[in-house]
Amino acid sequence: GAQEGEPFEVLVTVDIAPVMGGTTVELPIKVRRLRKGLVADLSVQMVDVFLTGPAVLLEELKTDLLDAYVDLSGLDVGTHRVKPQVEILAPPESKLRDLRVNTVSPQIMEVTIRRAPTATPQPTFTPTPTVEVTVTQTLTVTSTPELTSTLQPTLTITWTATPKAQ
Repeated sequence: GAQEGEPFEVLVTVDIAPVMGGTTVELPIKVRRLRKGLVADLSVQMVDVFLTGPAVLLEELKTDLLDAYVDLSGLDVGTHRVKPQVEILAPPESKLRDLRVNTVSPQIMEVTIRRAPTATPQPTFTPTPTVEVTVTQTLTVTSTPELTSTLQPTLTITWTATPKAQ
């Protein structure tokens, strides 16, 4: 409704969005919730994680704020196919929560669970000292009727190791 040549007001709304980006990081994979007495062998030791989010956050991201793991709860002895997961270790109010985990590669991995080996008692050796003392006496005679006696002890120590099972 403005007249030609006359000034008029316009309301403009502008949304400002952060520049988005993506990055891939390599993380070591950990095991969570493995039953006591079992050990797990993973088919891979590292996973590639593709993250997206505000570019400024991706540039500042430290990999120690990310945790890659497989949850083995409820799994018993055998070979299993599991999905690796990634957690962002930041407080709920942190801007890092704006980052998204898009993909984890490999998406499925094998884990072999077996019983932990039991310790086999190893024999221990406790040395038993044997002491052997030899005493030698030397008698010396001089032109005067005087006797001199000298003792020269010799000490020999022998160690004997005797295995003892514990």
